[in-house]
Amino acid sequence: MNTQTSARSWTAFTVWAGVTALVWALCFVWVSEQDERCAHGFVGPGGPFTVRRGYFPPDVTCVWRDGTEAAGLGPLEYLWWAVVLATAVSLVRTLAGRRNA
Repeated sequence: MNTQTSARSWTAFTVWAGVTALVWALCFVWVSEQDERCAHGFVGPGGPFTVRRGYFPPDVTCVWRDGTEAAGLGPLEYLWWAVVLATAVSLVRTLAGRRNA
């Protein structure tokens, strides 16, 4: 692998890492809002509920006795996993190219 290709690989990885950080921040803000809603009882059927937390990706889900759930991330979770996968693939390709040099 030549120097220019190696530099491009590291640049691509750096960009994906930055995108991952931005999506993580977006998830955190989104989940913070959900946490606040659950705390005040603004969502769901009402009554007692438990809060289930996830940390990778960050998520807060309110779960009521009847099984109703209100998740914080929803479809944003798919974006999170797509970005994490792209970052991991980029890192593997960069390191594999360096190893072959």
